Amino acid sequence: MKEVNSNFFLTEEFIEKVLGKNGPLSKMPFYEYRKEQIRLASLFGEILEGKGIMLAEAGTGTGKSLAYLIPAIALKQRVVIATRTKALQDQLADKDVPLAIEILNQKATYLKIKGKANYLCLFYYDRFRRNPLFKDPSETDLYSIVEKWATTTKTGEKSELKELPEEIDFWNQINIRQERCLLSKCPFFEDCFLFRLKRNAEKADIIITNHHILFADCSLKAKNVSASVLPSFNNLIIDEAHDAEDSATTFFGVSVSKRMIEEWIYDCLREIQPEKRHKRKSAITEEVERFFTSFADIPERRKLNIEEISLAKNNLNSMISSLSNFHASLEKKIPEDIFIGLNERLKNISESLSFIIEEETRDYVKSIEKRNSNVVLSASPINVGNLIRETLVSKMKSLILTSATLSVNDSFDYISKRLGINADFHSIRIESPFDFRSQGLFFIPDSFPDPNSEEFLPNAIATIKNLIDFSNGRAFVLCTSIKNMKAIYEILKNDTRFPIFIQGDMPKGALLKEFREKGNAILVATSSFWQGIDVQGEALSLVVLDKIPFASPSEPLVEARIQELKEKGEDPFNLYQLPMAAMILKQGMGRLIRSKTDKGVVACLDSRLITKGYGKRMLKSLPPFPVTHSLDLVKSFFSRLK
Repeated sequence: MKEVNSNFFLTEEFIEKVLGKNGPLSKMPFYEYRKEQIRLASLFGEILEGKGIMLAEAGTGTGKSLAYLIPAIALKQRVVIATRTKALQDQLADKDVPLAIEILNQKATYLKIKGKANYLCLFYYDRFRRNPLFKDPSETDLYSIVEKWATTTKTGEKSELKELPEEIDFWNQINIRQERCLLSKCPFFEDCFLFRLKRNAEKADIIITNHHILFADCSLKAKNVSASVLPSFNNLIIDEAHDAEDSATTFFGVSVSKRMIEEWIYDCLREIQPEKRHKRKSAITEEVERFFTSFADIPERRKLNIEEISLAKNNLNSMISSLSNFHASLEKKIPEDIFIGLNERLKNISESLSFIIEEETRDYVKSIEKRNSNVVLSASPINVGNLIRETLVSKMKSLILTSATLSVNDSFDYISKRLGINADFHSIRIESPFDFRSQGLFFIPDSFPDPNSEEFLPNAIATIKNLIDFSNGRAFVLCTSIKNMKAIYEILKNDTRFPIFIQGDMPKGALLKEFREKGNAILVATSSFWQGIDVQGEALSLVVLDKIPFASPSEPLVEARIQELKEKGEDPFNLYQLPMAAMILKQGMGRLIRSKTDKGVVACLDSRLITKGYGKRMLKSLPPFPVTHSLDLVKSFFSRLK
């Protein structure tokens, strides 16, 4: 870990003139002078000059986005910025980057690149338009909106369609997807929104993308596949970097779902005469069903065992043979470009399944997961840090990783090792400017059933009822498991006077919109709501966390990573499980105080935070709220807010 000297192309004095009390930013109505923002921008500037790698933890409210955008734009070289969420991506592209360009009074071109599925595929849209088949007839009115938009859009980006719900079935039939893209063989290639975007990206100074695109790009380049959307670059800023390992694991891994195969069959059947479809479908789907019955007793997610892999190998060969024969029978009966595209998709399915089922490797963990009616087979890299280092970190002239939560107990050791970063990096921690001691309270019961006992959930629900009564609703109840989420919701929905929602009721964006508009609602949710959610103001005044969010040691990837550390003679609990849980807990607590005027209570119903040594160490990594064990004090706190 290294110190940073502030002698570089963009001096701290210049940044003070831009972001300081008399600078152009000070003329904006939302302006707040932030001394630490100026310091952060200066340090980011030195790294971008080519000084290596920086890990920067900047608490909520420090203004880190402008702190990295000012030097990134002033650099006058291409800089890629990758975020975890589309929400932050949109904020940067639509608000923060234009603002930074304005206050610098400097010309710069910038471009937003989202995941491929966010863009209209002209080829598949043309096919659908000629023969629209809706699984849900109620979507026909929404399709008419898409038809009008498709003739005028310059980007093909779905987010332009404000009237369109986040989740809509027919969009999956007309969007761009890696596994079915025809690339240069597509008759619409020259007009393709994605490749038009790629051409524009070659001219851009600032590219705003997300973790998924970044690591998909790394994965494709590692395989020497020329389907990358990002142009060449060697200056990179990863925001929300606490989540980078999970994103990288997804894209350096391999997965095939039952639905993916069914969609391939569906697209094949579209090309043959209607009267022949049923007979052909029956024969093929029988083979698919036989393959997936190789795997019995599929819970939410588990590791593949040797016996079922052995059975699946025989059934896999039979299924792929059947699919290949069906595809071959379509030659010269359907357009050549469609035939080639279907062949590429089948090849991808076949190679991925062969790797998952037949390849013997200690570097990947093989698993199966049931998601509603879908079944997903996966092979995930156990140590993704090595892959990140080889394909990304080692190729960067400058690399900044930043988030509100990167350190554990004032140390960056955990995140740096997980992301394949060696000891030779710069680091900085900047506390949030929010006054946690006066803005909030942290409730931890000092006497409570063990979180793994049968008595825990009834006691937790009773306590949550009390807390919600004190806060008059306005609460997130964040759970560590779907089981707990459903159990808590089922009790609360029949025993509360406040509007109540559960994750999955509606798309995430619509759910948050409803929550904000009600003003006194309760939202019961699980992992995806622990981070990346911003509800400012009085609509959210209570965040309840059911337990310390330890990852289940029986989860296949976690189990494999624990085993890997044990084989190295290292301590998996203190080096992996504990710091990971601490970072997620910190993220969960971060949902509450999002501005200087927010006030409220965080409650964690896990008394191990105060009874166990590791819990006390965890507390040191969390925002410095005053801690109380008294429900009466919580009640009094909320009474003073009225």
